Amino acid sequence: MKKYIVFFLLSSVLYGFIMFLMFDGVSLSESIVTGFLFGLFIAVTLGIIDYLFRRSSGGKIGGRVKQQQEIIIQRPFNETVNLCRKSIEKYNGKKLTTDPTEGIIQGRIGVSWQSWGEKIMIKLDELNSEETVVTITSKPLLPTTVIDYGKNKRNITRLTKYIETYSE
Repeated sequence: MKKYIVFFLLSSVLYGFIMFLMFDGVSLSESIVTGFLFGLFIAVTLGIIDYLFRRSSGGKIGGRVKQQQEIIIQRPFNETVNLCRKSIEKYNGKKLTTDPTEGIIQGRIGVSWQSWGEKIMIKLDELNSEETVVTITSKPLLPTTVIDYGKNKRNITRLTKYIETYSE
């Protein structure tokens, strides 16, 4: 809810201020009212769209844009590293870096209408010789992103499903 209030306040003030500066015949009170209505419209519209997309992706309604999930894979560490790398490549991951000694795989997913791209990080920890703990994190590439329409949750779900399917 807090992020929608921030959207409302920012868009109201900015729109009202721009209206006041750009149009000669517009008074300050008219600019404030217009800004208020515009901010309300933007906050409600984005709120509804975000709610619908988060609900369809199974994400927490009103939750954070950074998503994380941990799974245990019944495979040795080295095989799991390759499997996780392939999972990011499958979903058009770019700028992949792999550090097998640290157990970290990083990549990016490109721009879409829902976001300016996401950073994907997969952290692997060897549980024993036949099991590996995989922690998948997806967060927006643009740090100021407040609404992601469930995009990061869908990234986590896709990667998890791929890894679990091909680890059997």
